[in-house]
Amino acid sequence: MRIVIDLLGAADHASVPAPALALSTALARLTAADSLDHTLWIAAPLHDTVTLELLRLEPALAARVRAFDLPPGPAHALLRRHAVAGLAPDAVLAIGAGAADLDAPYPVLAHDSAGTAQD
Repeated sequence: MRIVIDLLGAADHASVPAPALALSTALARLTAADSLDHTLWIAAPLHDTVTLELLRLEPALAARVRAFDLPPGPAHALLRRHAVAGLAPDAVLAIGAGAADLDAPYPVLAHDSAGTAQD
């Protein structure tokens, strides 16, 4: 199963929140230790170079972090959906603003910045 963690919800060039980064690395370690056939990918914002570097330093994620440069504005949601779909996910954990994409062509478990889970 290919799981994508979508961190592209950071508002207008804000950094990915530390709890989202910690969750991503913890899930990567669990997936690497799992005997099942799971792969974990991360979709991260290109503008957040610190987050990209930290994720790429995680041995379980080194080659599975994809950076996307999505402009703010009305097309952001559509471009975000297209970027994540390009990773061919079986399921997506979307974290951040606008995470609940009910029209996505893949199952989404969303977690908004207010700390509530949506599906």
